[in-house]
Amino acid sequence: MPIVTMLLIAMVVALWKIRRRLVAGRDRAVRAVQAFTGRTTNTATSNIAAYWTASTRSRRSPTPLSA
Repeated sequence: MPIVTMLLIAMVVALWKIRRRLVAGRDRAVRAVQAFTGRTTNTATSNIAAYWTASTRSRRSPTPLSA
């Protein structure tokens, strides 16, 4: 039983680290697009950021992207 518990904890930690890197990569991509276009607010990147922010706040009812 302790082995199963340790494996479960290891999986949770690994998934948490993967999620953290994915979020950091997404944020870098948004900043790169904003730097490339010369705008601090880009419709596409703001919608992506708004969607991810809303969906990470509430997993049960994420808000849809605005048109």
